[in-house]
Amino acid sequence: MKLHLRFILIVPFVLQIFTVVGLTGWLSLRNGQKAVENIVIQLQREIGDRIEQHLHNYLQKPYIVNQNVLDAINLGYLNPEKPRSMDRYFLQKIKLFAGVSVIQVGNEKGEFYGINNFNEEGLIISIVDRATGYNMNGYATDSQGKLTQKLIGSIPNFDPRRRPWYLAVATQGKSIWSDIYAFRGRPQLAITLGTPIYNQNHKLRGVVATDLVLLDINRFLSKLKIGKSGQTFILERSGLLVASSTREHPFYSTGKNETLQRLPAINSQNKLTKLTAKFLQERFGDFSKISGREKLTLEIDGAREFLQIIPYQDKSGLDWLIVIVVPEKDFMAEINANTRTTILLCIVALGIATVLGICTSRWISLPILHLIQSAEAMSRGNLDQQVSKGVTIAELNTLSNAFNLMANQLNAAFANLEQKVQERTTELMEANLDIQEKNQHLQQTLQMLQQTQTQLIQAEKMSSLGQVVAGIAHEINNPITFISGNIEHAREYTEELFELLALYEQNSPNLHPALAKRLAEMDLEYLREDLENLFNSMERGSDRISKIIRGLRNFSRLDESERKAVDLHEGLDSTLMILQHRLKASSEYSEIEIVKDYGKLPLVNCHASQINQVFLNILTNAIDALTQFPGIDYPRIQITTKMSDAQTVKIYIADNGPGMDESVRQKVFDPFFTTKPVGQGTGLGLSISYQIITEQHRGQLQCFSQPGKGATLAIVLPIL
Repeated sequence: MKLHLRFILIVPFVLQIFTVVGLTGWLSLRNGQKAVENIVIQLQREIGDRIEQHLHNYLQKPYIVNQNVLDAINLGYLNPEKPRSMDRYFLQKIKLFAGVSVIQVGNEKGEFYGINNFNEEGLIISIVDRATGYNMNGYATDSQGKLTQKLIGSIPNFDPRRRPWYLAVATQGKSIWSDIYAFRGRPQLAITLGTPIYNQNHKLRGVVATDLVLLDINRFLSKLKIGKSGQTFILERSGLLVASSTREHPFYSTGKNETLQRLPAINSQNKLTKLTAKFLQERFGDFSKISGREKLTLEIDGAREFLQIIPYQDKSGLDWLIVIVVPEKDFMAEINANTRTTILLCIVALGIATVLGICTSRWISLPILHLIQSAEAMSRGNLDQQVSKGVTIAELNTLSNAFNLMANQLNAAFANLEQKVQERTTELMEANLDIQEKNQHLQQTLQMLQQTQTQLIQAEKMSSLGQVVAGIAHEINNPITFISGNIEHAREYTEELFELLALYEQNSPNLHPALAKRLAEMDLEYLREDLENLFNSMERGSDRISKIIRGLRNFSRLDESERKAVDLHEGLDSTLMILQHRLKASSEYSEIEIVKDYGKLPLVNCHASQINQVFLNILTNAIDALTQFPGIDYPRIQITTKMSDAQTVKIYIADNGPGMDESVRQKVFDPFFTTKPVGQGTGLGLSISYQIITEQHRGQLQCFSQPGKGATLAIVLPIL
């Protein structure tokens, strides 16, 4: 089948334009949808991270308050058997932590002390002990937060040991959150974190608990900007609302005594919240079956909604779901308008191009047909042919004049072209070699810049840490020196007062009845014995703080930027002192044992702060390896120091953790390589440590490990 030139010029040209127009319209719409999906994913990720960070910071307050109370009890500053002695400490904490509504403590004798800030007129202190007849009396406070005798209310026969927050902690023996509940007579939701108080024999002495109002979460969510009409809400696995970015309260009144009830998400008055909850319930059957992050889409009234679910959990029993909903229409309106405009313009261009194609094909085909006819006549031997000279296309007009000269000029042109190609090829090869050398030099320079940047960042962080540590040690040292220096004087003055009182009793056998009654109530002998124990506790506490201050000063070494002879054992002990809190047992792992096998080492000439940084990085990695695998029965870190020869010393830091395979071991000193989850490590610690030892101290840092046999880091340092 033979086709005419006019057909070949018009049809493919029109088909190409039609195809381009169709693809342009489809790709415009598809790319718009893809762009919207990417924007929504980024928006949801950012909103989810902000919500998780806020929840972590906000819910951390009860942990901090409870732990501070436990630390004060363990140091002997507070006594749970005497709840009234905690008034000043509780007052300080409730003013310090915004959002904390109640701080309370109950003991095994049924005594109770609590302070809350719900009253608009001031704080309220609640007490249950023998003086109140074991009724819970609520007292008003003055402007300074001190207890007054103004009785606000009383609950008879109040026993804290029967309260849910006390029973749950006493039963499970660890810190645990209560269920979310509504305050009686107050339109607010709250949650309580209880923590057990044990004596040295691990016998329960009582429970300290902190209440947290969840209204702040609602306020935070309502301030988030999620597109134009996006929403987010938090619910429990039971389906009950915890908080929402809308103005809807996560509770409702039953109408009977104005009792507040929790609001299920599927009964929400907000349409988007309600339909989203129903969609999740129908898809998973139960909210408890949502085990990880989920990215879904649902349709509401024919419009797509992008949905993301983020589980939020903590170690004390919280198990919530964060739901973020972003409507597609918030982003697609402008894209759809642009797509329609693009398609319309493409259709107009198609029409114009078709008309121009037909005209152009006629303009080109007629002169060519004339040339073809002349060429056919010449091939038949009819050389007397004249091509029309009225052709307006210069190329076709020239074609007839250049036809006879074409063969000779073509050979010359090919020879000249080949020579130019060879010359150009040679020039390109030389230029390519020069470019490769420049690229290699640039890559080396970039690598050096990255290493320098990493070192500067780490150095700045360690400098800041050293300044903070040194500042804290200096600020604590003055008051603790004053306390420790006056404890003995206070003990002597107290003994003299007791001796004077005893002498008075001996020389005045017939005491006034009121004085005799007061002495009997005071239990003078018990007071004297308990006061001695109090002085001993204060003395031990001040000694402990003094040791910690010496360790912090030794670790920071702000005044030792130059190389000098130092005792490596002091650096190791100071680093262990800073990490002492991470070595203690918790509800998730056992206490980490530190085994020291120190040899006799000379003073080593080095940068003390940098070597302390290396010790901190290696010990932190060892602790992380032991705590991330709680199945280890007896976690242990062994530190061994010895002389390698007359010029070098060796420090071995070994753990009995899970170890690592060869592929991981070979990468432990690479920058930014880490096996920790996202947000828990940068992968710079061991890389910086390797540079400090090998480049700045001309030493060696080696790693030995096998799966299941722990890991050992060996440091080799020259003495001089």
